[in-house]
Amino acid sequence: VPERAEALTRLFPSFGRVAEVAHPSAESLDEVVGDAVSALRAILRRVARSHRVVSILDDAHGATEDSFALLLETLRAPSPPCVVVFCVRLSPHLPASAQARLEQLRQLPIDLRVLDVRPLAPDDAIAFGRRLTGDAALGRRIGLAASGNPTFVELLASDPDTEARDVRELLARRVAQLGGDGARVLRMIAAAGEPLAQEVIGHALAMGHDTLASVLESLADHGLVRLAGLTPADTCELMHEPIAAAVGANAADPALVAEHRHLASALDELEPGGPRSVEHWVAAGDGARAAAAALTVCDRARDVVGMARAAALCELVLTRAR
Repeated sequence: VPERAEALTRLFPSFGRVAEVAHPSAESLDEVVGDAVSALRAILRRVARSHRVVSILDDAHGATEDSFALLLETLRAPSPPCVVVFCVRLSPHLPASAQARLEQLRQLPIDLRVLDVRPLAPDDAIAFGRRLTGDAALGRRIGLAASGNPTFVELLASDPDTEARDVRELLARRVAQLGGDGARVLRMIAAAGEPLAQEVIGHALAMGHDTLASVLESLADHGLVRLAGLTPADTCELMHEPIAAAVGANAADPALVAEHRHLASALDELEPGGPRSVEHWVAAGDGARAAAAALTVCDRARDVVGMARAAALCELVLTRAR
C-alpha cells in the first residue's frame, strides 16, 4: 500500500478494508483527490508489474462527471499505469457529453482502442433465436422482436409461449403477473435505483431474509433482478432499465412514494448519518425529513470530502424537496 493511501478511503470507503482509515492531512478537496489519485496510480503500477489489470466501465455512456474525471486523472501523463479499459455502452447513439469524454480519452498518452459493439444484425438475431428455441418460425419472431440485443433474445426465448411483440411488452406482462411478495420486493428494488444490500430491502419491507432470498431467486429466474449473492450483505438491483418502466406502469403509484419512504426509514436506521436516505426522503416528498437527514450528514462530516458531499445533499433538498 503506497503512502497517502488513506485518502482513497474517502473516495472509496471499501478500501478501508486494506488500508487503515485515517483522516487525510490535506486541507482542501483538491488535495484529497490529488492524494487519492496518486495512491491509485501507484497501486495500479505495482499490480501491473505482475498481473494484467482490466477495468470494466459498465454503462460508460452514463458515467458521472466525477467518475470520468477520476479516470482521466488516473491515466494522465507522465507514465500512466498499464491498464486495459473496456467501456461498455448500451445506448446505440452516444450523447454529446459521452462523445466529448471519448475525445478527451483520445488525447491521453495511452494506446486507446475503441471497439464499437453494435446491435446484432437481423439475420444474426434470428439465427440466435432459432438456436435457442429449435424452431425456425419462433426464432425469427423472437430475433426480430429483440431489436438486435442478444440479452433480449435470451429473455424472449425463455418464455416462448408469450405473445409479446417485444421485450418491453414481455417485461410488462411478467411484472403484471407478479403478486404478493414478488411485486412488493420488485417495487422496492425499483425505488432503490441502485445496487442495494438485501438487508436494507428486507428491513424496508419488514421481511425476514429467508423469505426475501426465496423471492429474489424467483425474480432472478424470471430475468427481472440481478443478485450479487443471497446473503443480507449482498446487493440486488434491476436486471434491465426497461423493468423500471414496467414496474411504474403496473404500480398504483408510479412514483413509488411509499417505497421511497420505507427505504429512507430503513437507511436512517441501518446507516445512521449516512447520505443515501436524503435522496429517498426527497423522492417521498418529505422535505422536513430530507432536511433533517442532510443536516445530520453535515454534523458528521469530518473533512473536506464529507463537507462537499453534505453541501451537495443540502443543495438537493433546497432545489427538489417540497
